[in-house]
Amino acid sequence: MERNEVDFLEPSGPDWKRRPGIILAFLVAGVFVGLGVGNTLAALAILRSGVDFQLLLEGLEEGVSRQGRDAMRLATLLNHICTFAIPALLVMIWAYREQWRQELRIHRSPNAGLLVLGMLFLLLSFPVAQYLYWWNLKLPLPEMLADMERSANQMVKAFLVMDDPWELAFNVLTVGVVAALGEELVFRGVVQPRLGQLFRNEVAAVWFTAFIFSTIHFQFAGFLPRMVLGAVLGYLYLWTRNLWIPFIAHFAFNALQIVAQYVYGDLMDQFDPETMKQPHWATLVFPLALLLLIGNEIQKRKNP
Repeated sequence: MERNEVDFLEPSGPDWKRRPGIILAFLVAGVFVGLGVGNTLAALAILRSGVDFQLLLEGLEEGVSRQGRDAMRLATLLNHICTFAIPALLVMIWAYREQWRQELRIHRSPNAGLLVLGMLFLLLSFPVAQYLYWWNLKLPLPEMLADMERSANQMVKAFLVMDDPWELAFNVLTVGVVAALGEELVFRGVVQPRLGQLFRNEVAAVWFTAFIFSTIHFQFAGFLPRMVLGAVLGYLYLWTRNLWIPFIAHFAFNALQIVAQYVYGDLMDQFDPETMKQPHWATLVFPLALLLLIGNEIQKRKNP
């Protein structure tokens, strides 16, 4: 085993704070505390904006005002920062002190070639995700989960209404930058490497982290494709040993969808999942072949 693989699996020293189980426990505690703080700040932001939150929720189906949409975006931004980014950074700084950047794998700029390949790798996983989305829609959901799904979809639909470039930029900042950064810090930066140490198996850590990543979104009609997205990001981190690459790929993936919604919103709003036809398996052959080739090339070029 190469030295960098040993370093990736083993704690950086004998300090009890660096044990993976302890780091994960403190991360979970930090996420729950951050969630409480984030919800409080989000509520204050909505209150300060003059928007009635209860009326905002009740009026999702009829449409949300510009003021209400901006309040939702600000609330989401604050929640993501407090729930994901801050706990992950604080836990790693607490455990590793001056070595925290190295442990998060953010101390080096990403290789340009690896970055391009990483973004292609993620984008080429989209046909696979679409195929799994069709299968996922066929799975029956309990009424409680179906209600949660409908509420989440209404919130997302209202969130993605964009009447001008300012709303586009706000969404790119919130969903593209802040959400992608916070999630990558937590899941690929902290959780996946610690699970790799606990399981003694990095591939198992990639998929278990992807399972957790998909679960915490609480949108079960898209559970399988989102888990594949999490696994793709996990493999990018595993192969490149650089957190910037999955973060930038995640950002590009989210931002591309937001821009597409802004440009082709009327067309995309006509899409009805209930009428979605099963993608033909043959449409997966070419993307899968390219995925294997690009994945192999990324592993050849992986950072030392």
